[in-house]
Amino acid sequence: MVRRGLLSLLSVAACAPMRPIPTASADECKFPKEWVQASLDLWARTTVEVLQSPDAPLPYTIYFDRRCTYTLASPDDRPPAAREIAGLRFRGAPVRAWAERHAGEVELPDGQIIPVGMHAAGGMYEGSEPTPFYAMALLDIWKSHRPRGKQGEHLAEEFLTVAQHELTHTLQLRGISAAVERIADEVDRALDLDDDRIQDLFESDPEYVAAFGEEVQLLFAASLTTDDAEQRRLAGRALELARARQARWFVGDRAMYGELDGLFLSMEGLGEWVRYKLMTSGPVGELPRQTRAQAIAMLQGRHPYWSQDEGLALLLLLEQRHPNFRERLLAEELPDALTLLEESLR
Repeated sequence: MVRRGLLSLLSVAACAPMRPIPTASADECKFPKEWVQASLDLWARTTVEVLQSPDAPLPYTIYFDRRCTYTLASPDDRPPAAREIAGLRFRGAPVRAWAERHAGEVELPDGQIIPVGMHAAGGMYEGSEPTPFYAMALLDIWKSHRPRGKQGEHLAEEFLTVAQHELTHTLQLRGISAAVERIADEVDRALDLDDDRIQDLFESDPEYVAAFGEEVQLLFAASLTTDDAEQRRLAGRALELARARQARWFVGDRAMYGELDGLFLSMEGLGEWVRYKLMTSGPVGELPRQTRAQAIAMLQGRHPYWSQDEGLALLLLLEQRHPNFRERLLAEELPDALTLLEESLR
């Protein structure tokens, strides 16, 4: 959700409320230390091997399960009624971590209070300066919302890659937050939206869905071909369709989505590309190395999120065509992914 001065992008699923749990001692928390340490180790690998940003920090992180909240790398002192978790390390250095019981709700650093449920999101909070954070539900919650038999053999590893997607967002949040602030000033109203807002607005419009679908298919097809002329033709046609789509549907009160569309593609594209690169270079824990088709099928799931799907297709192209795409997408001013593709075709 994005408000003026606040960004909290819900990238995986909406929070689903669960029955409140009575407050009790933090000693009853069952911290999944092995999984969290695996996530920290994978982030260290991701920053070096995939993002080529070896100095990228471990952000303020909030994990939660059905009983407890776990705070990592917090800039603040020990939370009230919390117990310290020892032994976590990031790039060889100890990580401060705390566990405390919750009562069915989790307070995020930006002041939001969310029900305990499916959640994976990044956001900004106002400390001594605006600071990125991310919050994510742990496996016991995701499992409770997936039917038995549909949880997958490698669910823990799947969510290790989801964590990397969200951690990647924390490197982009200052850029998207500044853009949202500026757009909010331009339209002179607070913005209350997330990166799936465009999908929510237009998924019942068959003409929009058809136009968008053709655009995405062309981008994926372009990313597959090794013939430069054909890649340029397919990518160029996809860009024509994308700009025509924006010109047709993003008008009037929806004109602001013309810019947000490309920015959300930049964020979601890079996050999904990180997951794709980890899967296809693998292994990730017990998840074996995936083929391109296997990785894309896992990322898309049964119902693809539009910004993630098109964003991934764009990043697969930018990886081939734009030598500075990582640097640009992690810059202080976040660029439009479609504009980066246009640059690469000149």
